[in-house]
Amino acid sequence: MKKFKVGLLIIISLAIAANFSSCTLTSSEPVMASEVTIENTEIVRGEEMIVSVKVTNTGGSIGDQIIYLDFGDNEGVDYEQFSVRPEMSLTKELSYVVPDNHPLGEVDVTVRSEDDSDTVVVEVIDSPAFYEIEIQEIQSRIPVGQTLEVVAEVTNTGAEVGKIA
Repeated sequence: MKKFKVGLLIIISLAIAANFSSCTLTSSEPVMASEVTIENTEIVRGEEMIVSVKVTNTGGSIGDQIIYLDFGDNEGVDYEQFSVRPEMSLTKELSYVVPDNHPLGEVDVTVRSEDDSDTVVVEVIDSPAFYEIEIQEIQSRIPVGQTLEVVAEVTNTGAEVGKIA
């Protein structure tokens, strides 16, 4: 009798294993996939970087999700929590102000969730030449056919050498 029960147990186990190998399993749990877009891959120190994230629920039920923005070694510099219905997509924006003292060069920008992550490489740059113009003197009346004369002071307030053409 004991031999029969052991033999029956083995046959049932093999039948279950064979049945699973021919099945396609679909998750009823929410599964999120993300896609990151950054319009400008050159980010100026001291300015805000805005990251657009498209999140799609590829699972079979509504899901609560938290997405995090990582900037280089700085994890979780911004985040957002929301719900997504099955087979639906939402687009969210995350942002980060790059510190004035951040090293120049390439940085990985990652958006991550429990189920997925996506990374884009950006370049941190110095502020380009930027000019402030202050008008010192201007003619109040200009006769027909005459040239307007203006005296102005131009100051480069950017971080790079510039040239005015």
